[in-house]
Amino acid sequence: MLTIDHRPRPPVGTYVLLGVAALLYALMLANLVNTGSTDAAGRGLDRAFAGLAGLLLWVVLAVLLVVGGIKGHMPLLAAIVAAILLPASAVAAFVAAELYEQQGGWPILVPALLPLVIALYALWARMHQQLNKSFPAQLTSIYAGVAVLVMTAGPIAAKWYADRPDPVLKARSAAEERARQEEQQRQTQQVRTREAAAFAQLSPQSSLGDYLPYLRGEHAHAALTDIRLVKSRQTDAIALLQQGRIGDLTELRNFNVEPTPELCQAYGKALAAAATQVSPQQRSDYISAGIELEGQLPNIKWLVGTRCDLGEALALLETNVRAVTDSPRLTQFADTLGKLRAIK
Repeated sequence: MLTIDHRPRPPVGTYVLLGVAALLYALMLANLVNTGSTDAAGRGLDRAFAGLAGLLLWVVLAVLLVVGGIKGHMPLLAAIVAAILLPASAVAAFVAAELYEQQGGWPILVPALLPLVIALYALWARMHQQLNKSFPAQLTSIYAGVAVLVMTAGPIAAKWYADRPDPVLKARSAAEERARQEEQQRQTQQVRTREAAAFAQLSPQSSLGDYLPYLRGEHAHAALTDIRLVKSRQTDAIALLQQGRIGDLTELRNFNVEPTPELCQAYGKALAAAATQVSPQQRSDYISAGIELEGQLPNIKWLVGTRCDLGEALALLETNVRAVTDSPRLTQFADTLGKLRAIK
């Protein structure tokens, strides 16, 4: 005589889903705990992995609840509440993770406990027939719902409290910002006062190099005027060029110096040395090097106009600029150098 086994079959699909959920749960928590113990890049990666694992975990939890409601039993009101609380709990878990990264402590309990409560309730719903006597539907649904509601509301309320406008904190921050600006203004004024005092100490007996720092800023006009009276300006200019400081001498033509053969030779060598830097083999910012030398055009035109021989330096600079040009501006600079080089 055949006998029919009326015992319910084990919910294999639910167990598989629980296994996947457990794996995602472990990955999420592991990465959440690590966010407070690594550098900025590591925290970013941990945060991203925790967020992805958490998102997938809540998807699996949603599937578990649906399976539990369809294959097992779930009160209608509990199903409606679950449909509302599940996405809200996901948001709460992400908010709690953010709070935990900022302050540590209790917020980690929310992403740690919420998935457990939801997963256990889904398992109860799926195995309602076996567990109904020990865990009645109404009480179990109420307890689970209250637990999820409390853990959902907690981090959201904490986040709102932390982000709420604080008049006292706002006033303190404003006062600190005013104090910072006042201190910055005080330091700026001190620098200006020291600079003015140092500039006032200069005289025709000073060197040309002493005036160069003042050719930019509020003393620029006075510095240029006083440079023309420096007694050693001619020899100083030649010495600075021999040191390769052509970039500091963009106003050379206005220094009241003579285009002597010594000055022309020193300028030509300095220009040639600077031209070699307009090359990817010499500098990573070779384009900037070319643009900087464009500022020498007024000096070059002045010296070429006085029959100063800059042919070799101009040829090298033109060649290097054409080799790296990436704009009409540099092409025009190279064309101008070619025209100046043709002047005899």
